[in-house]
Amino acid sequence: MYTFYSRPRCVRYTFDSNGALYSFTRRTIEWFLNREGKLTYSMLGSRNGTDGTGTADCSGAMTQALWSAGASAPVASAQRWGGYNTVSIRPWLIQNGYSNVFNGTSSTASSYSPQYGDIVIWDDATGGDGHILINADGSGSGATALSVCYYTEGEEGTAVQELNYNYYYNYAESPSFHVYRPNNWLRA
Repeated sequence: MYTFYSRPRCVRYTFDSNGALYSFTRRTIEWFLNREGKLTYSMLGSRNGTDGTGTADCSGAMTQALWSAGASAPVASAQRWGGYNTVSIRPWLIQNGYSNVFNGTSSTASSYSPQYGDIVIWDDATGGDGHILINADGSGSGATALSVCYYTEGEEGTAVQELNYNYYYNYAESPSFHVYRPNNWLRA
């Protein structure tokens, strides 16, 4: 890691050994990547991978990933239940520097072009009907989505999946969706 301080406001930027900005978004994505092969999908247990058995669901994992990357602490009830759900996480995203930039349905989905760092929430339901993911690489039709999911039907150690966003959206039967984008790309 390399740290650079800009003047006159003295803002700190950190770069990895490859020269890439080590941002809040990057730290969030790395939380998932560091758990590939280690988490098993379950809406029971800790929901965020902290219970010793490695179980997590999408919203519990996203809450933990964002909090670990530097987001404010979730409210006590969210911490007690292993994270927010796909509806209650929305105000917390706003509180932590995201804006709701797009709301869509299957008929408007082609108007949304995925961007690196976008957090996308599918459907307006909780439990197994809602889903949350982060666009981890690329943009547009080449964007990949990273999340904890039931894609492998709960096979042990396979909850973290990175899939092409458009493929995954169609696989999920094109639900309604809400896109949250970071307000500041340089947030470190």
